[in-house]
Amino acid sequence: MAASGRRLRTWTRPLRHGLAYAVLRGVVAALGWLPLSGARALGAGLGRVVGRLAVRPRSTAVRGFEVVGASARVGDHFADLGRRFVEVARGGDALPLLTVPDALREALRARPVLVLTAHHGNWELLGAALAAAGVEVHSVAARVGRGPLHRWLTRHRAAAGMVVHPPGGGARTALTRLRAGHPVAIFFDLDTREKARTVEFLGRPTRFSRTAERLLAASGATAVRAWTRLGPDGRYTLDWAPLVSADPLAEAAAALEAQVRADPTQWVWLVDRWDRPS
Repeated sequence: MAASGRRLRTWTRPLRHGLAYAVLRGVVAALGWLPLSGARALGAGLGRVVGRLAVRPRSTAVRGFEVVGASARVGDHFADLGRRFVEVARGGDALPLLTVPDALREALRARPVLVLTAHHGNWELLGAALAAAGVEVHSVAARVGRGPLHRWLTRHRAAAGMVVHPPGGGARTALTRLRAGHPVAIFFDLDTREKARTVEFLGRPTRFSRTAERLLAASGATAVRAWTRLGPDGRYTLDWAPLVSADPLAEAAAALEAQVRADPTQWVWLVDRWDRPS
């Protein structure tokens, strides 16, 4: 039964993605008539509805929230995802929600820097804000799929001035840019199934890709960690700091853990980061 269910999901994926894309395009068109504040509020409400209907993503999120003892806040997490989707869809309208600190902008321009970032807050807005501030940051992120939603995301990133490379060849491009003195960002909070090491994270042994470590060793670049977090005023703060220890990956993971424990709703929990108990 499980195998047949997987086959059915595979066969129907193009149809499901096409329908989802059509619905989302309609939602984006409707939200375009609203002020950004109203659109964000409506997006949060729609996120809660989707969180109720999307059984598998919700169950994955519930398992993750159990790790930090906050299962009751799963609905808030989906509301946050809905709000973020609206911010991405509104493009430049959302840029005033995040200010890039002058100190970070100067640090990224002064020398080659590897930015260890995470799926926290609104990472798409972070990339767009850096590009708007005149900082061309190439990033290494998961390979984008072929469906209409993925093509829309690719177009959005290109329009915002972001350059995203998939793992593998993207890491080689990142190394070339670092050696030439340019900043590069890499998501460190997902196991990409490449070479990895285990770091204690949220009280559990967790696999982290070693790509960041390899890029730092090969390029001689300095490292910073950076991600955004939503404040009570509805604006994002860019939380960043140099990574100064001998183990920058573990240092970044510890800082992210503190942030996730403080507010678990803003980190993406839709991926199983730990093996399920047998």
